[in-house]
Amino acid sequence: MRIFIAAFLASAAFLLPCGRALADERDGGEPPVLALRLSTQSEEFNEDEPIYLTLEIENVSDESVLIADHADFFVFHLLLHFEDGAFTPLIREDEENRTITLRQHPAAVLYPGGYYGVKIDVRDYVRLSPGEHRLKVTYVNKMGADKVGFDAWKGSVVSNEITVVLREKDPELVRILKLIEQLGDDSWEVRENATKELIEIGEPAIDHLAKAINESSDAEVVWRANIILRKLGYVSDLVIAQKVEDILEGIKKDNWLVKQTRGMEIVRLGPRVIGTLRTYLKHEDHRIRQIVVELLGRIPDKKIIPMLIGALDDRDAYVRTSAAKELRRITGRDFTSYDKDKWKKWWKGNKATFALPES
Repeated sequence: MRIFIAAFLASAAFLLPCGRALADERDGGEPPVLALRLSTQSEEFNEDEPIYLTLEIENVSDESVLIADHADFFVFHLLLHFEDGAFTPLIREDEENRTITLRQHPAAVLYPGGYYGVKIDVRDYVRLSPGEHRLKVTYVNKMGADKVGFDAWKGSVVSNEITVVLREKDPELVRILKLIEQLGDDSWEVRENATKELIEIGEPAIDHLAKAINESSDAEVVWRANIILRKLGYVSDLVIAQKVEDILEGIKKDNWLVKQTRGMEIVRLGPRVIGTLRTYLKHEDHRIRQIVVELLGRIPDKKIIPMLIGALDDRDAYVRTSAAKELRRITGRDFTSYDKDKWKKWWKGNKATFALPES
């Protein structure tokens, strides 16, 4: 999985946890001029995926701030604190203090509320082992804090620290990926054994085999992956979409027998069909939207609940009534199709602990 970082995270609420800023104001010192932030969309990463972080410098004062001029530049210092890890061979920084210097060269004047940011992948700089790692960002300009004329050094510079956790690879995942690789081995015996083992593993291998079909350039891997998926009863997203289209066509023809029989085929495919069904909640035909609501209600996955709550806004009364009916059946609540705010409030307070009823 890839991690993508939002470029703008400025908010007053975000600055409240910055103890240094609060201390400066409480002690009567100058209010902070710059806030430095280190952010990521996730705090947990797998061993083989990038660790994308966004470093930001924001002007939190009421006046424009000069952070560099045309003849100079400013730098971020990223401090990495870890028990077990090492800098990459290409990086020669302060390994003892776990410090990386990221030099930025633009001339920069930040207006009130303005910010400058840079996105990095920590793995470009450091080899980390599984575990918990603390990262902190500080700001230093080329000439040092005593450089006259750099407004950034009037008042405080508020820094920010986060913790990221690096997870070990799942041993089963490692095995699955190795077996998929062996589907293209030069040895027929190795290919056959890998095929048999992947069939024995079953469902946990399905998504990885489907990915191999789409991404592998080895015809043998693609051919064997297709064979394994057929034996495991895998149905592709394309086939799922076609089944949905068949149901919708049956509805248009008022063929309710088709609706019932093919509808159950969709439900038996389980949570994988949710994404496809969701696209039809905006269909122009209210009958189609209604049957999609009913089908979603039969799929055992908590993700359907906010979708059904959203369907309470549908312009058609039958769709709204069907959505409320499914919600009552699943949750045991007695709210109606007119109680969307109650449904939303209930879900907000219970989504973390709610368990689907046993079918």
